[in-house]
Amino acid sequence: MNNYQTQNNAYKFIEPLAVPDARIVMKTRNFSGNNPGKFDRPDQRGRMPRNFSILLDPEKFDIPKLQEIGWNIKIGKPNPEDPDYVPGFYLRVHADWYDADEPRFKFNPIVFKVSSEGQTQLDADTIKELDNAEIEMANMTITGRWMESPSYTGVVAYLKKMAVKVSEDEDMTDLFEGMI
Repeated sequence: MNNYQTQNNAYKFIEPLAVPDARIVMKTRNFSGNNPGKFDRPDQRGRMPRNFSILLDPEKFDIPKLQEIGWNIKIGKPNPEDPDYVPGFYLRVHADWYDADEPRFKFNPIVFKVSSEGQTQLDADTIKELDNAEIEMANMTITGRWMESPSYTGVVAYLKKMAVKVSEDEDMTDLFEGMI
């Protein structure tokens, strides 16, 4: 099926969305699947979804056009009690890995973490490292899948590939080198 989805018995192509220098929102990171949000529900196998939100820059993206296509872009609501709040347009992205016997999807995301130690490919077990990592930069491609259900009709965003540069605490790096 790739990016072709049925909508009223017709196929709808959802162009993949390239997001260079993406800002991943710290508060919404759940790469491990262990910190579900208030709207997250387990899938058919009882697993909680892995997801995160990104902040879309309206100078880089045509937000009204993306919304017209069906991308589920939300406008952030100010919260005076949240010092980390940034106003803007948010897109929730699913980062789920699937078992080989699951017919739902035929691919898993490709994720690389870049640090001073080099480049490491992350998998379903190691992706949780990003939940609390200090991310300097992330480049990603997101695929969209059309969904029609009683509660939602539109495009659901799925991570296809991502390269994440993480910063490291210099003091901790020196401490670890001294222990070896």
